[in-house]
Amino acid sequence: MFTNKQEYVNFCQDKSREFLKSHKYLLRYMKNKHGHKTGVVLIALLDNTEGRSMLFFGWSKCHVGLDTFNKWIGIYKAIQRLEDPTAKLPSSFEDAFNDMTLRARHYFKQISFEG
Repeated sequence: MFTNKQEYVNFCQDKSREFLKSHKYLLRYMKNKHGHKTGVVLIALLDNTEGRSMLFFGWSKCHVGLDTFNKWIGIYKAIQRLEDPTAKLPSSFEDAFNDMTLRARHYFKQISFEG
């Protein structure tokens, strides 16, 4: 489909910008101990199949040592995982996920949180 990586990056950038312009979201870049970006955690307000607004969570993580982090590829992959219930969150992202959930309580005031 893509003849080189730059074409794929451009595709991811276009799709990510399109999504981010049309949705409310929170985005956090994950960093390693050296401060280099290694992934993305994304929370977005989307309508579910019944038309109710709900929060969906997505993430992406590059394979450190083999991949170089690219923010557009990271955001695009996180968007793809938003509605994928089988996408298991990496254990190294759990603290960030919990922090983002707390932030979402304040940012997405129109959503009721139980518990």
